[in-house]
Amino acid sequence: MERVIITGANGFVGRYLVREMVRQGIGVTAIVRNGSGLADGLDAHVAVIETDDYERIDLKQSGYDAFYHLAWGGVDAKKKNDLNIQLDNISLAVSAMRLAKRCGCKKFIGVGSIAEYRLYAQPIDGYEKKTPLDFYGAAKAASYYMLDVLAGQIEIPFIWAVLSSTFGEGCEDNNIIMYTIKELLAGRRPRFGPLTQMWDFLYISDSARALRLLGENDVRGRVYGIGSGSYAPLREYVTKVRDMIAPELELGIGEIPDNRNVLGSCMETHYLKEDTGFCPEVSFEDGIRKTIEFYRTVENRL
Repeated sequence: MERVIITGANGFVGRYLVREMVRQGIGVTAIVRNGSGLADGLDAHVAVIETDDYERIDLKQSGYDAFYHLAWGGVDAKKKNDLNIQLDNISLAVSAMRLAKRCGCKKFIGVGSIAEYRLYAQPIDGYEKKTPLDFYGAAKAASYYMLDVLAGQIEIPFIWAVLSSTFGEGCEDNNIIMYTIKELLAGRRPRFGPLTQMWDFLYISDSARALRLLGENDVRGRVYGIGSGSYAPLREYVTKVRDMIAPELELGIGEIPDNRNVLGSCMETHYLKEDTGFCPEVSFEDGIRKTIEFYRTVENRL
């Protein structure tokens, strides 16, 4: 690849994807929300467009290799059930694909979420019936269906990349790993449900690399699960985190009622490996060490 467009380039995954592209010598046009100063911290060689109105974007160049749509509002827990925000996300995704077509992009890569599939205990490959439990997951699912139809109408190759639970430095999502790290670093005892569900975690640099490979390779227009391909009960993950930070602290496993609606969160990655050769480069343990050190340094600066 030589040139790509990335929306949501200021977000957690977006920033790492931009860095991954820059490291590979790939030119990036980053689209971020207007007036928010979110271009701060992006690579100086990245062309930045600040707007949230994709219909007005008129890029002078054309022939981009890939368009990555990561922009998504309302990702924190308090806004995942904000109907207006999630409906706006669906409309924005459609506008993004239309922009990709106008810019002559060779393919459109939308980023989905494991939140589209909440009622599965077994690993999923993305083709199972979607079972969201909040407006966020439902909006991701709706975006997939809308984009799949639009891609056929305007004739643009469409890939849907479903991310498993991603963690790493700079993650503001209060998922169970980030919650555990922050609580333990603060000297507090984290409290959980039984943590018997099987889970899949992927370090952020590997998530970004997988997305790059989907753009680089002549992959089929299909749904790809992006994960580590390794699964374990949640209690094993949080115990490893505890052992690295404060092995003397007791974990409050089982102190909160079980969320019986969430049966598991594991991605089947055989399509991704088959079509791109992707394998994770960073183990869960190494990724956790990097993440702990980052947040320990942040705490020391406060």
